[in-house]
Amino acid sequence: MIISFYNIASSLTHLNDLEEANRLYKEGYYLGQKILGSKHKLTIMLKSIVKPNKKKEKDDEKEALISSELNNAKSSRSLNKSRHRINP
Repeated sequence: MIISFYNIASSLTHLNDLEEANRLYKEGYYLGQKILGSKHKLTIMLKSIVKPNKKKEKDDEKEALISSELNNAKSSRSLNKSRHRINP
């Protein structure tokens, strides 16, 4: 069953369904820990896949926040410029 989680997650990664793939990698990892133990090669492999994805999610969240802040700053400047044009 653990190998099935890995195989399906791997296929989903190639189809760019990264959110679902990451969820299945995590499921496989947790199941591997419970059934095989943390020292088993399959559990270790799944752990190495899950951890980088967590970092990537945090990086993606930071990029989204920065992008949002930049867009807010641009629209604020744009709004200020249009106000100055309206006033004589």
